Amino acid sequence: LASGKLADQPLVKLDGYDFRGQLIMNKDKLIGVRHLTDAQGTTWLDAGMKAMQDKVDSMLPNTVNLLSVPSRSETPWVLVTAYADIWPKRIMLYNSETQKLTLVGSSHPAINPNQMGRTTLVHYKARDGLSIPAWLTVPQGGGKNLPLVVLVHGGPYVRGNSWDWMPDAQFLASRGYAVLQPEFRGSTGFGLKHFTAGWRQWGRAMQDDLADGVRWAAAAGHADPQRVAVLGASALQAGITITPMLLGWVCASIISTRIMFRVGYRTLGMLGTSGLVVGSLLLARTGAASSQVSIMVMVGIMGVGMGFAIPPYFIAVQSSVERRLLGTATSMVQFSRSIGGKVRRPRRQVQTDLTGGEIKIRVRTKI
Repeated sequence: LASGKLADQPLVKLDGYDFRGQLIMNKDKLIGVRHLTDAQGTTWLDAGMKAMQDKVDSMLPNTVNLLSVPSRSETPWVLVTAYADIWPKRIMLYNSETQKLTLVGSSHPAINPNQMGRTTLVHYKARDGLSIPAWLTVPQGGGKNLPLVVLVHGGPYVRGNSWDWMPDAQFLASRGYAVLQPEFRGSTGFGLKHFTAGWRQWGRAMQDDLADGVRWAAAAGHADPQRVAVLGASALQAGITITPMLLGWVCASIISTRIMFRVGYRTLGMLGTSGLVVGSLLLARTGAASSQVSIMVMVGIMGVGMGFAIPPYFIAVQSSVERRLLGTATSMVQFSRSIGGKVRRPRRQVQTDLTGGEIKIRVRTKI
């Protein structure tokens, strides 16, 4: 401030990552920067806090340890949040005078870290050469040619995960599955190039990234390509069209969150989705399924379910997805609020046609 010039070197440099974090202040003094790379971390500008961080890290060498600065500098107590891929968050108090740690509590005290699978950040090449970061979780003790679940984050323009204890992945790993969580193009946090590569690529290159991740996992010996399932949130809506023969079964909670909590849909949607998840995992393990028929049955069940309780919305066909998978059948839908005045309840006729071993759903909407 005195010279009115910027420093030659940045205080914090995160190679390969966008900055996401916060400044750590002690009254009117900047003493550190909290940031997210593969995991959360802290760059301390205060020598005393840096020495304290080094001491706590030496006492807890296998976890990420985040220190919270006390509001009163005279207190010896510092709050420590410790976690790892196999260890849910634990809260501790560190006494800077006695240099001792005291456990306050754990977020999931019943979890035994010795039974958890390890999570690593991997990178694989997409078909156009773009490097895709992904989180790979394998069962405790590792393994080769495992049944694979591709766990896809929602958004799509968000960051999916970081190195942490992830309950979904750990649950699947505890049942013998390898779990791949790609940060496909368009995901945030991995640089501008990675983010902009996903623009207008929903249902296109984004989904190719998922298929390329499966191929990478199979080639690396992590996964059996005949036993693969894909499970995820809203960003997976077009993903069920990718390389049908690559995936033995596809399941997804692709339900709009605005619809999820409507009374009529909640019961049917929850039960139907739960059944599909269980069925998909079983079929991923056995590898015995007709992918296209399985996909169509899933979409059909969800399409019928959506017909029961969507009064404030109208259905618009997402034709690009339909042409690739179900032709004229209404499978993927977008929901938009009616504009202007009173929202009227749409009247819909659902027709089901079973021909040639395929289930087709047609939805006709009248306002």
